[in-house]
Amino acid sequence: MAGTLDIQNAGNIIGSRGGGGNAGSGGGNPTGGAGSAGGAAISVQKAGVTINNSGTISGGGGGGGGGGMGANSSSSNTVNFGSANYSGTRGWRQNFGPHGAGGGASGFYDGVNFGPAGTSNTTSISQNSPPGSGTMNRGNPLGDGPFTGSHTKRYNVGGGSYQSTTTTPGGAGGNGGNGYGFDSSSVVNAQSGASGSSPGGANGGDGGGAGAAGSAGSNSPANNGGAGGAGGNSVTSPGSVNYSVSNSGTINGTQG
Repeated sequence: MAGTLDIQNAGNIIGSRGGGGNAGSGGGNPTGGAGSAGGAAISVQKAGVTINNSGTISGGGGGGGGGGMGANSSSSNTVNFGSANYSGTRGWRQNFGPHGAGGGASGFYDGVNFGPAGTSNTTSISQNSPPGSGTMNRGNPLGDGPFTGSHTKRYNVGGGSYQSTTTTPGGAGGNGGNGYGFDSSSVVNAQSGASGSSPGGANGGDGGGAGAAGSAGSNSPANNGGAGGAGGNSVTSPGSVNYSVSNSGTINGTQG
């Protein structure tokens, strides 16, 4: 710009709104997303600008932060099982060294593993994978033939139990509310943050009013909410050039 520019405002000059942060969720980031900053109403990039305001100049409101995802919860259940014939999914294996020396035992039952542990005299082994407090008892041998080298003999299952753990994911947090300001075609009011989902999802933060920062999203016991977006300046000068303001109306937001 060459020369000077005199802005006479008797109406409304409104910055763009800040968007609300995303909710924390299991499908993405469990931490709430940050709200975006509101936009400036006027950006002065060349010296020689004078602003005379008798109307309203407002920076956009910052978006509210998203709420944190709720904590996961777990519950355990003990499943008892009876004796079963050796198969591809259920059985007991007893390891032996050369000339019949005793080795460790291992068992398996529908995807649950027991041992390896013990010696040739072991008749009960503890649950190993997934971790739990269950045990498996050794049943009758299948009559595998004699071996002189290291070998493994098969046994039926003599009953036992396993511990099953079920994990319930925490609920998603609430999205942050959009801030006050211009939204592509019109000026919109600040929105409240959305409520978090059960179980335990934290609420999103409220969008900020004219020139004000948005609220941070709420924390859950497991995850933090996102930060609120900064409020937009009423007048900003990215190049730090000088300008002057005369005001008899309303200005919302910092002049920078």
